[in-house]
Amino acid sequence: MAAGLCPENCPKGRECDHELSEKNHGSVVRPDGVLQYHSHAYQLNSFRVRIEDANTGVGRVLTDNATLGSLNSSGDENATTGTIDFSGSLENFVVNIQATSTTANPDGSGGGILTLSGKVNYTGTTNAQIMITLEDNSYTAPAPQATLVESVGGYDDASRTVTPTGGLTGAATSVGLQSWLDVTNTDPAFGANSGPTLMNPSTLVMPASTSSTTFTAGAQQFTTSGFANTGVAVPVTFSGANYSIFSQATVNFSDIGTADFTVKAADPVDESGTPVPEPTPLMLLGAGLIGLEFLRRKKVL
Repeated sequence: MAAGLCPENCPKGRECDHELSEKNHGSVVRPDGVLQYHSHAYQLNSFRVRIEDANTGVGRVLTDNATLGSLNSSGDENATTGTIDFSGSLENFVVNIQATSTTANPDGSGGGILTLSGKVNYTGTTNAQIMITLEDNSYTAPAPQATLVESVGGYDDASRTVTPTGGLTGAATSVGLQSWLDVTNTDPAFGANSGPTLMNPSTLVMPASTSSTTFTAGAQQFTTSGFANTGVAVPVTFSGANYSIFSQATVNFSDIGTADFTVKAADPVDESGTPVPEPTPLMLLGAGLIGLEFLRRKKVL
């Protein structure tokens, strides 16, 4: 919504730039007797998805629980807070997305968990690339030091469930996946909620100087069907009470094809508040030796 006087008496007044939701409609009678409809639900949610055609610059922006367009054709289809569902088209792509933002514990403690799942069908016949970016902020730092872990799998859009492996069919050539954690609680500027439109800003800028990435050499590229990654771990030292997480999937096509994927970024801390350790080679070796000793004793008995 263009900046103007917020009908909800926002303290920012004319500086208000709240995103307008098309739910909770109401009406007022103007002094001239005309019945005027207005909408008074403004979204301040930081949990958002941006979908864009990298070749044309046309994209969409969605915010959790924000409806948009006729019969909500361009908004979040899931009324549950912390879950975004979307099925729709963009240029020559048909996109099905489910995204979730949660924490390790129901009370909001224990570290953030951000999951982006999607299936993309491309109906064009020339090279094309689609980028899908997910963000949320103000997670509570679980401990002074913790670990950012990214895992990769697939997505079944019919049942809206995560699958163990991702898929590439037809002329889908690759899926690139990357996640970031920013200790200053900064995330990319997506722009206003929209249906298909030229993106503004046209290019996302990731706050790299304060962000930890799961893959330091750029996004991890998967070029064959059945791809997966059970976990890439990066140590994180927090500088404040809150932080943000954002993930991005880049899918490439050379002709008609389909790709499905899931990328999960988490800062795993158990319910006691202790960072969950990653298994080391020494730990695995020790476990193996204990198992061998158990088998040896069993044979002696």
